[in-house]
Amino acid sequence: VHTKTQNKFKNELIKTSKLIRKHFDKEPLGFCAPGGFFKGLRGYPEQLRILSEQGHRFVRTDGIGPPDQPMPALFTQPYWHTKDGFPDLLEIPVTGWHCNLLFNTGGQSDGWQPRPGFVDGTILAKLPKTLEEGFQVRRKEFQYAIDNNLVYGPAMHPWSIYRFDPELKHIEWLIEMAKDNNVPIINCRQLYNKHITDDQKNNE
Repeated sequence: VHTKTQNKFKNELIKTSKLIRKHFDKEPLGFCAPGGFFKGLRGYPEQLRILSEQGHRFVRTDGIGPPDQPMPALFTQPYWHTKDGFPDLLEIPVTGWHCNLLFNTGGQSDGWQPRPGFVDGTILAKLPKTLEEGFQVRRKEFQYAIDNNLVYGPAMHPWSIYRFDPELKHIEWLIEMAKDNNVPIINCRQLYNKHITDDQKNNE
Protein backbone atom coordinates (compact mmCIF):
# COMPACT_ATOMS: atom_id res chain seq x y z
CA VAL A 1 0.00 0.00 0.00
CA HIS A 2 1.37 3.43 -0.96
CA THR A 3 2.82 5.54 1.87
CA LYS A 4 0.47 8.42 1.02
CA THR A 5 -2.52 6.11 1.45
CA GLN A 6 -1.11 4.79 4.74
CA ASN A 7 -0.72 8.33 6.06
CA LYS A 8 -4.27 9.21 5.05
CA PHE A 9 -5.55 6.05 6.76
CA LYS A 10 -3.60 6.92 9.90
CA ASN A 11 -4.77 10.53 9.97
CA GLU A 12 -8.41 9.55 9.51
CA LEU A 13 -8.17 7.01 12.34
CA ILE A 14 -6.53 9.54 14.65
CA LYS A 15 -9.23 12.10 13.85
CA THR A 16 -12.13 9.70 14.39
CA SER A 17 -10.55 8.37 17.59
CA LYS A 18 -10.38 11.93 18.94
CA LEU A 19 -14.03 12.49 18.02
CA ILE A 20 -15.06 9.30 19.82
CA ARG A 21 -13.20 10.40 22.94
CA LYS A 22 -14.63 13.92 22.73
CA HIS A 23 -18.29 13.09 22.16
CA PHE A 24 -18.63 9.73 23.92
CA ASP A 25 -15.83 9.89 26.49
CA LYS A 26 -14.83 6.38 25.39
CA GLU A 27 -11.78 4.80 23.82
CA PRO A 28 -12.25 3.28 20.34
CA LEU A 29 -12.52 -0.50 20.47
CA GLY A 30 -13.21 -1.76 16.97
CA PHE A 31 -12.92 -0.89 13.31
CA CYS A 32 -15.22 -2.00 10.49
CA ALA A 33 -13.97 -1.62 6.94
CA PRO A 34 -16.48 -0.57 4.27
CA GLY A 35 -17.45 -3.78 2.52
CA GLY A 36 -14.38 -5.71 3.49
CA PHE A 37 -11.64 -7.46 1.54
CA PHE A 38 -10.68 -11.02 0.65
CA LYS A 39 -8.61 -12.22 3.64
CA GLY A 40 -8.99 -8.78 5.20
CA LEU A 41 -5.79 -7.06 6.30
CA ARG A 42 -3.78 -10.25 6.56
CA GLY A 43 -0.36 -9.45 5.17
CA TYR A 44 -0.68 -5.72 5.86
CA PRO A 45 1.14 -5.26 9.18
CA GLU A 46 1.49 -1.49 8.83
CA GLN A 47 -2.27 -0.98 8.66
CA LEU A 48 -2.75 -3.38 11.56
CA ARG A 49 -0.13 -1.50 13.56
CA ILE A 50 -1.97 1.79 13.02
CA LEU A 51 -5.24 0.21 14.16
CA SER A 52 -3.60 -1.32 17.22
CA GLU A 53 -1.89 1.94 18.18
CA GLN A 54 -5.23 3.75 18.04
CA GLY A 55 -6.69 1.36 20.60
CA HIS A 56 -8.65 -0.99 18.38
CA ARG A 57 -8.95 -4.51 19.76
CA PHE A 58 -11.09 -6.06 17.06
CA VAL A 59 -11.58 -5.33 13.36
CA ARG A 60 -13.94 -6.40 10.57
CA THR A 61 -11.90 -6.25 7.38
CA ASP A 62 -12.29 -9.85 6.13
CA GLY A 63 -15.61 -9.55 4.37
CA ILE A 64 -15.77 -11.15 0.93
CA GLY A 65 -14.83 -14.32 -0.90
CA PRO A 66 -12.07 -14.74 -3.52
CA PRO A 67 -11.85 -12.25 -6.41
CA ASP A 68 -13.54 -14.59 -8.88
CA GLN A 69 -16.55 -14.94 -6.57
CA PRO A 70 -16.70 -12.27 -3.87
CA MET A 71 -20.24 -13.13 -2.79
CA PRO A 72 -21.32 -14.77 -0.65
CA ALA A 73 -18.55 -14.15 1.87
CA LEU A 74 -16.83 -17.22 3.24
CA PHE A 75 -17.75 -18.61 6.66
CA THR A 76 -14.30 -17.68 7.95
CA GLN A 77 -14.26 -17.74 11.74
CA PRO A 78 -12.72 -15.10 14.03
CA TYR A 79 -8.92 -15.21 14.19
CA TRP A 80 -6.06 -13.28 15.76
CA HIS A 81 -3.65 -11.33 13.55
CA THR A 82 -0.74 -13.22 15.13
CA LYS A 83 1.19 -13.90 11.91
CA ASP A 84 1.46 -10.17 11.25
CA GLY A 85 2.66 -9.46 14.78
CA PHE A 86 -0.59 -8.49 16.48
CA PRO A 87 -1.72 -11.45 18.61
CA ASP A 88 -4.13 -9.23 20.57
CA LEU A 89 -6.00 -7.89 17.52
CA LEU A 90 -9.03 -10.02 16.68
CA GLU A 91 -10.51 -10.27 13.20
CA ILE A 92 -14.29 -10.81 13.17
CA PRO A 93 -15.12 -11.69 9.55
CA VAL A 94 -18.40 -11.03 7.78
CA THR A 95 -20.16 -14.28 6.85
CA GLY A 96 -22.65 -15.00 4.08
CA TRP A 97 -24.36 -12.44 1.90
CA HIS A 98 -24.08 -8.68 2.40
CA CYS A 99 -27.63 -7.30 2.51
CA ASN A 100 -27.04 -4.69 -0.21
CA LEU A 101 -25.75 -7.38 -2.60
CA LEU A 102 -28.38 -9.97 -1.72
CA PHE A 103 -31.21 -7.48 -2.32
CA ASN A 104 -29.28 -5.41 -4.87
CA THR A 105 -30.33 -2.20 -3.16
CA GLY A 106 -27.52 -0.13 -4.65
CA GLY A 107 -27.25 -1.79 -8.04
CA GLN A 108 -24.02 -3.60 -7.09
CA SER A 109 -25.49 -6.95 -8.13
CA ASP A 110 -26.57 -5.86 -11.59
CA GLY A 111 -25.52 -8.55 -14.03
CA TRP A 112 -25.16 -11.15 -11.28
CA GLN A 113 -25.04 -14.75 -12.52
CA PRO A 114 -25.81 -17.88 -10.46
CA ARG A 115 -22.73 -19.55 -9.00
CA PRO A 116 -22.18 -22.30 -6.46
CA GLY A 117 -22.23 -21.13 -2.87
CA PHE A 118 -19.49 -21.96 -0.41
CA VAL A 119 -21.87 -23.71 1.97
CA ASP A 120 -25.34 -25.18 1.79
CA GLY A 121 -27.79 -22.34 1.83
CA THR A 122 -25.77 -19.81 -0.13
CA ILE A 123 -26.36 -21.57 -3.44
CA LEU A 124 -28.82 -19.35 -5.31
CA ALA A 125 -30.53 -19.85 -8.65
CA LYS A 126 -31.53 -16.17 -8.61
CA LEU A 127 -31.43 -13.18 -6.33
CA PRO A 128 -34.49 -12.75 -4.10
CA LYS A 129 -37.24 -10.42 -5.21
CA THR A 130 -39.16 -10.28 -1.94
CA LEU A 131 -38.28 -9.87 1.72
CA GLU A 132 -39.52 -13.38 2.41
CA GLU A 133 -37.31 -14.87 -0.31
CA GLY A 134 -34.34 -12.98 1.09
CA PHE A 135 -34.99 -14.25 4.58
CA GLN A 136 -34.95 -17.83 3.31
CA VAL A 137 -31.36 -17.22 2.19
CA ARG A 138 -30.52 -15.81 5.62
CA ARG A 139 -32.31 -18.68 7.33
CA LYS A 140 -30.28 -21.30 5.44
CA GLU A 141 -27.03 -19.46 6.19
CA PHE A 142 -27.87 -19.18 9.87
CA GLN A 143 -28.94 -22.82 10.06
CA TYR A 144 -25.62 -23.86 8.56
CA ALA A 145 -23.83 -21.86 11.25
CA ILE A 146 -25.98 -23.39 13.98
CA ASP A 147 -25.44 -26.94 12.73
CA ASN A 148 -21.68 -26.43 12.58
CA ASN A 149 -21.30 -24.35 15.75
CA LEU A 150 -20.00 -21.34 13.83
CA VAL A 151 -20.07 -17.62 14.50
CA TYR A 152 -22.63 -16.05 12.15
CA GLY A 153 -22.00 -12.37 11.40
CA PRO A 154 -23.82 -11.14 8.30
CA ALA A 155 -23.31 -7.61 7.01
CA MET A 156 -26.33 -5.38 7.64
CA HIS A 157 -26.09 -1.86 6.20
CA PRO A 158 -28.63 0.67 7.54
CA TRP A 159 -28.66 2.59 4.24
CA SER A 160 -29.56 -0.64 2.46
CA ILE A 161 -31.94 -2.26 4.92
CA TYR A 162 -34.37 0.65 5.05
CA ARG A 163 -34.89 0.32 1.30
CA PHE A 164 -36.15 -3.26 1.38
CA ASP A 165 -37.14 -3.77 5.03
CA PRO A 166 -37.95 -0.46 6.78
CA GLU A 167 -39.64 -2.32 9.65
CA LEU A 168 -36.60 -4.62 10.16
CA LYS A 169 -38.79 -7.70 9.93
CA HIS A 170 -36.05 -10.02 8.63
CA ILE A 171 -33.82 -9.04 11.56
CA GLU A 172 -36.71 -9.80 13.90
CA TRP A 173 -37.08 -13.20 12.24
CA LEU A 174 -33.37 -13.91 12.69
CA ILE A 175 -33.58 -13.00 16.38
CA GLU A 176 -36.58 -15.31 16.81
CA MET A 177 -34.65 -18.09 15.07
CA ALA A 178 -31.71 -17.55 17.42
CA LYS A 179 -33.97 -17.75 20.46
CA ASP A 180 -35.70 -20.88 19.16
CA ASN A 181 -32.29 -22.56 18.81
CA ASN A 182 -30.84 -21.22 22.10
CA VAL A 183 -28.17 -19.32 20.19
CA PRO A 184 -26.65 -16.40 22.13
CA ILE A 185 -26.74 -13.00 20.43
CA ILE A 186 -23.63 -10.99 21.29
CA ASN A 187 -21.89 -7.89 20.02
CA CYS A 188 -18.31 -7.64 18.76
CA ARG A 189 -16.90 -6.56 22.11
CA GLN A 190 -18.52 -9.53 23.85
CA LEU A 191 -17.15 -11.86 21.18
CA TYR A 192 -13.68 -10.36 21.67
CA ASN A 193 -13.91 -10.86 25.44
CA LYS A 194 -15.05 -14.46 24.88
CA HIS A 195 -12.03 -15.21 22.70
CA ILE A 196 -9.71 -13.64 25.28
CA THR A 197 -11.25 -15.81 28.01
CA ASP A 198 -11.19 -18.98 25.91
CA ASP A 199 -7.52 -18.44 25.00
CA GLN A 200 -6.61 -17.90 28.63
CA LYS A 201 -8.32 -21.16 29.58
CA ASN A 202 -6.55 -23.02 26.77
CA ASN A 203 -3.18 -21.74 27.99
CA GLU A 204 -3.72 -22.78 31.61
